[in-house]
Formats: sequence, structure tokens, C-alpha cells
Amino acid sequence: MTAETLKLKLTQIKRDNYVINCENLYYSYALDMLKHIGTTDATLRDDLIYDVFAKWINQNRFTTQQIQTFLAICIDSQHLMKCVGAENDDTVFTRTFSALIIALILYSHNQKKFFTS
Repeated sequence: MTAETLKLKLTQIKRDNYVINCENLYYSYALDMLKHIGTTDATLRDDLIYDVFAKWINQNRFTTQQIQTFLAICIDSQHLMKCVGAENDDTVFTRTFSALIIALILYSHNQKKFFTS
């Protein structure tokens, strides 16, 4: 999904009080959101991707396995570790917002204890 398409869909989802009429789409959208987590478009990144992720995680829209997948993606070399040490580029957004998603996941785990060791 392109960034512009994702932006339009997430804007509508927000208008619809973060509800999608098909349960399977939450996971699909979340994976697309992670692909665009480091966008320089602040509206898409801050107001839509992060906000929708936070709401859906708090609403328990994902299975434990899906959450584990998000965590694995967020800590991989293309997210949390992307271009570590690089200067004067925009990869800082990918690293920072991946860390914020990790924080959401860990906070949720502390509330609900869905991870084993």
C-alpha cells in the first residue's frame, strides 16, 4: 500500500472511531503501518500510524502471535537498528517510532501479561 493510500485509509479509520468492519484487516493494516513508520510525513507518522497503533494495541485488536511479529519487526535491522550512526538523514524517524511501538507493546504486556518468558 502506498503512503498516500495508507494515509487516506487511516484517516477514515480514525473518523470511524478506530473500528474496521473486518477483523482480519487490523493485522494487515498494522503491517502496512510498520512499512511506513519512518515516513517524513508527520501527519501520517505521528497523527495516524502511531495513534492508530496505540489505540488498537490498547483495544486488544491483535493476537499474542501478531504482537510478537510486530515486536520482531520493530527490533530488526530495518527498523530499530536502521542506519544506526548515520548522520543527516531521515532514518532517525524509523528508529524512533519503532522504539515507540516497542514501548506500546511492552506497556500492554505489563498490563495483560500475554508474553511468556
